[in-house]
Amino acid sequence: MNSVVRVSAILGLAGALLIGGIVTSAQSNAPIAGVKVTAASLSQTEPTTTDARGFYSLVALAADTYTVSFQVSGYSAVSAQDCEPYLSW
Repeated sequence: MNSVVRVSAILGLAGALLIGGIVTSAQSNAPIAGVKVTAASLSQTEPTTTDARGFYSLVALAADTYTVSFQVSGYSAVSAQDCEPYLSW
């Protein structure tokens, strides 16, 4: 099993609350496509999958605190707790 994936960048998108970033290999720094990303809070649960560049974006999130989990075959699952979506202007 490979090392834990590394998640970079919590990004803001004008006019929307979101959590997003790029998932890369902790060993090679290469982006990882097909990672199942899920943001879960008391108010909602939103899933998405990383694209070929390892990018993911969960938009239109409620103002809340989320646990964001990352799962893909061949890597250890990772979770980040106490994530809050950002609003950028």
